[in-house]
Amino acid sequence: MFWESKAREQHKHKEFIAKEIARLELVSAQNESQVLSLAHLEEENERSNEDSVVLQQELHSLRSDLTKCENELIKCMNQIRLVYDF
Repeated sequence: MFWESKAREQHKHKEFIAKEIARLELVSAQNESQVLSLAHLEEENERSNEDSVVLQQELHSLRSDLTKCENELIKCMNQIRLVYDF
């Protein structure tokens, strides 16, 4: 009787452990899937940051070009005034 009780108790423990292993494997698979998704998002974020830096550099360059054009326009307008004043 005692050994039968022990055997049933061990069988219940084995079933519990098997269920727990299956649950942990499922959780592990879900976590792995989330990690892969996050890795993809991280790569996308890095590309976005790189694109942002490039766009900021281009914007700075365009602003510089605009300033040069404005200065050139002012010079031309001043030369036109000089010509008309003579």
